[in-house]
Amino acid sequence: WYQRRVRDPTTTTHRMSSSKIKRKVKVRKSKSAFDWLSNATDAERACVEALEAHIAGELRAAAVDGEPTEWLDTNALLRHARARELDVDKAAAMLAAGIEWRRNKRPDLLDATTDAELKEINDLGGMWVGKRDADNRPIIYIRPGAYNPASVEKRVDFLVWTLEEAVRHMQAPCTQMTWICDFSQYGQRARSPGGFAVAKQSLHILQNNYPERLGKLFVINAPWGMSAVFSLISPFMSARTKAKIQWLSGSPDEIEQQLETTIPNDVFDKQRLFETPLNKP
Repeated sequence: WYQRRVRDPTTTTHRMSSSKIKRKVKVRKSKSAFDWLSNATDAERACVEALEAHIAGELRAAAVDGEPTEWLDTNALLRHARARELDVDKAAAMLAAGIEWRRNKRPDLLDATTDAELKEINDLGGMWVGKRDADNRPIIYIRPGAYNPASVEKRVDFLVWTLEEAVRHMQAPCTQMTWICDFSQYGQRARSPGGFAVAKQSLHILQNNYPERLGKLFVINAPWGMSAVFSLISPFMSARTKAKIQWLSGSPDEIEQQLETTIPNDVFDKQRLFETPLNKP
């Protein structure tokens, strides 16, 4: 870890104990005034305080000048603590890796409205952020099946941009999102190149850089193979994670009815999900 050198609360000079390199970094406070620890247990509070001590200096702001730090608030610390079952060492390691990932990836700079390659992926109509569900969670819709010739890096970048868009749509105290993954058109088109690599990197990013962000996952009309794979990996999943996953099957009207308690009809993007052809916006 790093030694702390604090002189000014907003712009400070930090010394990294491993390299003895000084960096001047602007540390920005979270804009949210919500008390994220209002419903936390004593054990969760203690873990968050320990994580705060770990990152109070360099780990919060030992990046290039101007790198956003709003995401690194109490909510982030609490989510990392819960993701690692309140093990301070494991949560701190996860947090440090996440800081490094954001420093290198810079997800805040991704924009599918201005980046031509990301815009092409967006126009395929395979993934988008919709309205909020009954628990005020942003909804991410996913329709596997569109042929995507983009590079693995760009396809992963698009996923990250979509996740960041969902986070930007969150309103405190909401910290999670709902996913609807419809496989109704899966297998009707040629497989995209690099699919396994995209899936592997995406899973790693979701697990390690967006901890405790999943509120609900609805899997619609999944192919038999997916159900078989899930049955193999489910014993290694926590009961809390498995409780978030619900498997649905049926016609669009039947799916709408099954989702109604979580996603009211007036916010459910039914037509775009079931009726809009893939590869079109």
